[in-house]
Amino acid sequence: MTRTFYRYAKGTCMPRTGLSSDAAVERIRAFTAWANQHAMDHDRPHELIPDDPDGYAPARYPPGGGMARPDRITVRDS
Repeated sequence: MTRTFYRYAKGTCMPRTGLSSDAAVERIRAFTAWANQHAMDHDRPHELIPDDPDGYAPARYPPGGGMARPDRITVRDS
């Protein structure tokens, strides 16, 4: 019997029903703006959510980018 650990093996791929990465980023930005406005309206500046100094983290891997995709990691014996 052969087992595959490839995430998109035939018959195991499920339809995508979640948020796209762009929609997730937009929702996080909208929530941060709302929370910061709410904190200022209630005179609670210590509850402000600071901007991320590195910018937002992409929710998907760049095409041909330098990061290894977790579903395609191979282990090599030394």
